[in-house]
Amino acid sequence: VFPTLSRLVEIEILFCTMAMISGLVLQPKKCVLIPTSIEYTQALADDIQGWLKCNIPAWCDITVASCGKYLGFYVGPQSLKYQWAAPITKFTARAAYVGAARAGPLVSSHQYNTTCVPIFSYISQLVPPPRDMHNVERKVLTRILHIPTGSLDGNSFFDLKRFNGPKVRCVRSTMHATALRSAIHTCTTWAHWATILTKVAMDDGYATLHCLGKDRVHPKLWCAPPMSMYLASVMSAESGNPLADIGIERTIAELSCGKPSSISTQKLAYE
Repeated sequence: VFPTLSRLVEIEILFCTMAMISGLVLQPKKCVLIPTSIEYTQALADDIQGWLKCNIPAWCDITVASCGKYLGFYVGPQSLKYQWAAPITKFTARAAYVGAARAGPLVSSHQYNTTCVPIFSYISQLVPPPRDMHNVERKVLTRILHIPTGSLDGNSFFDLKRFNGPKVRCVRSTMHATALRSAIHTCTTWAHWATILTKVAMDDGYATLHCLGKDRVHPKLWCAPPMSMYLASVMSAESGNPLADIGIERTIAELSCGKPSSISTQKLAYE
């Protein structure tokens, strides 16, 4: 992250030095330059490309975009539009294969739970579920169980076990349980960054982030909240999913007692 394009000249010198020392050369075609403080437009991208051609010709092939993929996560102001596109496509395709097998409800639900639901486990560690996940999940489950669309509401699928039906895992609740496990065991520095973001956004001395709106700690041109703030909302049982929040509150209460649990944090939160 750098405040101005002119800093790239200094950074390019550092990369050239490291290339001579290590033999590792930067591949500009595989790099993405993401403007973070100004709205992305094609005109802006063309201007930056022109600046690169004049000042750093070796980097003229760098892509300028509103977001980019890093370690499996899309980052940048417009990352929300692309974050779940590939996982949802993979999820619906794999569920279609399960439904096409025309197995019974018990077999199909088991295949769904073990091969379809885990597709979202990686990204859901840091990113909230997509807004339309409820509809996506409902359509898929009607195909898996071979029942008419609209015969069950979204939550009734997960109560079938109470009536000796198949056990179907809820993707949305699983996502929130995964985020809780991530906040407690994996990405434990979220509280530090959430505190800093809140302080910067609410302090009168920081004009760039002040007056963003109630409880808003990121610029309006960013369509997704910071990952640390999402984990903070999950830990506060304010995930936006009432059923998941109940499990989160219960899990945090049990863990705060200091009693060892025989099951994982994620499973405890989901159950």
